[in-house]
Amino acid sequence: MILSCFMFHFQATLGFFALPTEPSNIVESLITNLIILLGAILLTSGEDGRSRAEQLLHILRQLDPYVSASAEHQRRRGCVAVHEVLVKFRNLCSGGFGASGSYPTLSLKHIDQGGPRGSSSLPSAFVLPNRDSLSLGERIMAYLPRCADTDDEVRKVAIQIIALFFNISLSLPKQKTSANDIDLESSYGALSSLEDIVSIIRRASVDQIEVFHRVVSSVCTLLSKDEVDNIS
Repeated sequence: MILSCFMFHFQATLGFFALPTEPSNIVESLITNLIILLGAILLTSGEDGRSRAEQLLHILRQLDPYVSASAEHQRRRGCVAVHEVLVKFRNLCSGGFGASGSYPTLSLKHIDQGGPRGSSSLPSAFVLPNRDSLSLGERIMAYLPRCADTDDEVRKVAIQIIALFFNISLSLPKQKTSANDIDLESSYGALSSLEDIVSIIRRASVDQIEVFHRVVSSVCTLLSKDEVDNIS
């Protein structure tokens, strides 16, 4: 009963993403606070990385209608929210919670390119989710179309989301039965290419068709065969 009540209010709260753009100062404040709330829900739910991975997927799936909405401002809000929640999850997986008082805004965020990509720096008490728990195939297919969106900001944030998803996934263990399906050298090369794209689109105007082709090429390398097969 309590869980059902929480889910009802959670879904109702997400409805704020559908608000019109005006009055902008009030609406933007509401959206910013809502994104902060989503991050707080992720950080305070579950006991370890595995349970938080489940919560992450739940939040992301609830945001899907806004990521693919017909209204541009809803797609922008949905994509920014996805990116911010993923940043929180990455910080968990790397043993930190981000800078205190660092709040999201409806603008592009820089994806930290530094730091080790392996799991050696992870705290021993933190039980990592495995890569398979992220439903990578499903999630990437939810954001890949946005990389060719008509809205410039949506395109840029969507590319950052995909790069961030793979940045996280390559630091996580994979089930032994399918671990050999991933060529790490090729994967890190493809991730580096994605991160280069993120850096380029932040600084200059580029050919959108070429960018999309490069993103698709990287995704094809980074997704394993079983992740592609599991795309519904």
